[in-house]
Amino acid sequence: MIGSTYQKNLFVEFIFTKNLIYLSLHCYKEINQTNKNTTAMTLKKNIATSEEGFLFNPGTGDSFSTNTIGGDIIALLKENRPQKEIIEIICKKYDVDENQFERDLDDFESQLKDYSIID
Repeated sequence: MIGSTYQKNLFVEFIFTKNLIYLSLHCYKEINQTNKNTTAMTLKKNIATSEEGFLFNPGTGDSFSTNTIGGDIIALLKENRPQKEIIEIICKKYDVDENQFERDLDDFESQLKDYSIID
Protein backbone atom coordinates (compact mmCIF):
# COMPACT_ATOMS: atom_id res chain seq x y z
CA MET A 1 0.00 0.00 0.00
CA ILE A 2 2.80 2.42 0.83
CA GLY A 3 4.56 1.68 -2.49
CA SER A 4 1.35 2.27 -4.40
CA THR A 5 0.74 5.61 -2.66
CA TYR A 6 4.37 6.63 -3.29
CA GLN A 7 4.06 5.79 -7.01
CA LYS A 8 0.76 7.65 -7.20
CA ASN A 9 2.28 10.73 -5.55
CA LEU A 10 5.26 10.63 -7.92
CA PHE A 11 2.91 10.43 -10.87
CA VAL A 12 0.82 13.35 -9.59
CA GLU A 13 4.00 15.34 -8.90
CA PHE A 14 5.25 14.57 -12.42
CA ILE A 15 1.97 15.70 -13.99
CA PHE A 16 1.95 18.84 -11.84
CA THR A 17 5.57 19.65 -12.75
CA LYS A 18 4.95 18.91 -16.44
CA ASN A 19 1.92 21.22 -16.43
CA LEU A 20 3.88 24.00 -14.71
CA ILE A 21 6.66 23.69 -17.28
CA TYR A 22 4.12 23.75 -20.11
CA LEU A 23 2.36 26.76 -18.57
CA SER A 24 5.68 28.59 -18.11
CA LEU A 25 6.72 27.90 -21.70
CA HIS A 26 3.31 28.95 -23.01
CA CYS A 27 3.43 32.23 -21.05
CA TYR A 28 6.98 32.88 -22.26
CA LYS A 29 5.93 32.30 -25.88
CA GLU A 30 2.92 34.60 -25.47
CA ILE A 31 5.04 37.39 -23.94
CA ASN A 32 7.77 36.91 -26.54
CA GLN A 33 5.22 36.98 -29.39
CA THR A 34 3.62 40.15 -27.99
CA ASN A 35 7.03 41.83 -27.80
CA LYS A 36 7.84 40.81 -31.38
CA ASN A 37 4.56 42.19 -32.65
CA THR A 38 4.90 45.56 -30.97
CA THR A 39 8.61 46.33 -31.12
CA ALA A 40 10.61 47.25 -34.15
CA MET A 41 13.95 45.84 -35.15
CA THR A 42 16.20 48.87 -35.22
CA LEU A 43 18.60 49.48 -38.07
CA LYS A 44 21.84 50.92 -36.70
CA LYS A 45 22.22 54.62 -37.50
CA ASN A 46 25.60 54.25 -39.18
CA ILE A 47 24.37 51.67 -41.73
CA ALA A 48 24.22 52.97 -45.30
CA THR A 49 21.47 51.48 -47.46
CA SER A 50 20.31 51.73 -51.04
CA GLU A 51 16.92 51.12 -52.62
CA GLU A 52 18.39 48.08 -54.38
CA GLY A 53 19.06 46.35 -51.05
CA PHE A 54 22.75 47.17 -50.72
CA LEU A 55 23.98 47.61 -47.12
CA PHE A 56 27.27 49.03 -45.91
CA ASN A 57 28.53 49.02 -42.35
CA PRO A 58 31.25 51.68 -42.11
CA GLY A 59 32.14 50.49 -38.61
CA THR A 60 33.31 47.11 -39.89
CA GLY A 61 33.83 47.90 -43.57
CA ASP A 62 31.45 45.05 -44.49
CA SER A 63 29.02 45.37 -47.36
CA PHE A 64 26.05 43.17 -48.15
CA SER A 65 23.39 42.91 -50.81
CA THR A 66 19.94 41.43 -50.36
CA ASN A 67 17.30 40.19 -52.73
CA THR A 68 14.14 42.20 -53.44
CA ILE A 69 12.30 40.98 -50.36
CA GLY A 70 15.36 41.69 -48.19
CA GLY A 71 15.47 45.21 -49.64
CA ASP A 72 11.81 45.71 -48.78
CA ILE A 73 12.43 44.49 -45.23
CA ILE A 74 15.36 46.91 -44.86
CA ALA A 75 13.18 49.77 -46.14
CA LEU A 76 10.51 48.86 -43.56
CA LEU A 77 13.15 48.69 -40.83
CA LYS A 78 14.25 52.21 -41.77
CA GLU A 79 10.64 53.27 -41.14
CA ASN A 80 10.82 51.62 -37.68
CA ARG A 81 7.95 49.28 -38.46
CA PRO A 82 7.22 46.56 -35.86
CA GLN A 83 7.75 42.96 -36.93
CA LYS A 84 3.99 42.30 -37.10
CA GLU A 85 3.57 45.05 -39.71
CA ILE A 86 6.58 43.84 -41.69
CA ILE A 87 5.07 40.36 -41.80
CA GLU A 88 1.67 41.67 -42.90
CA ILE A 89 3.10 43.94 -45.60
CA ILE A 90 5.49 41.39 -47.09
CA CYS A 91 2.99 38.53 -47.00
CA LYS A 92 0.38 40.64 -48.74
CA LYS A 93 2.79 42.02 -51.34
CA TYR A 94 4.39 38.68 -52.23
CA ASP A 95 1.54 36.29 -51.37
CA VAL A 96 3.70 34.27 -48.95
CA ASP A 97 2.63 31.94 -46.14
CA GLU A 98 2.68 34.01 -42.94
CA ASN A 99 4.08 31.25 -40.68
CA GLN A 100 6.89 30.44 -43.11
CA PHE A 101 7.74 34.09 -43.61
CA GLU A 102 7.80 34.72 -39.86
CA ARG A 103 10.40 31.94 -39.48
CA ASP A 104 12.39 33.33 -42.41
CA LEU A 105 12.23 36.83 -40.94
CA ASP A 106 13.53 35.51 -37.60
CA ASP A 107 16.47 33.94 -39.46
CA PHE A 108 17.09 37.16 -41.40
CA GLU A 109 16.95 39.14 -38.14
CA SER A 110 19.56 36.82 -36.60
CA GLN A 111 21.85 37.33 -39.58
CA LEU A 112 21.43 41.10 -39.42
CA LYS A 113 22.33 41.01 -35.72
CA ASP A 114 25.34 38.76 -36.37
CA TYR A 115 26.66 41.27 -38.93
CA SER A 116 25.93 44.28 -36.67
CA ILE A 117 23.31 45.73 -39.03
CA ILE A 118 20.54 45.96 -36.40
CA ASP A 119 20.55 46.40 -32.63
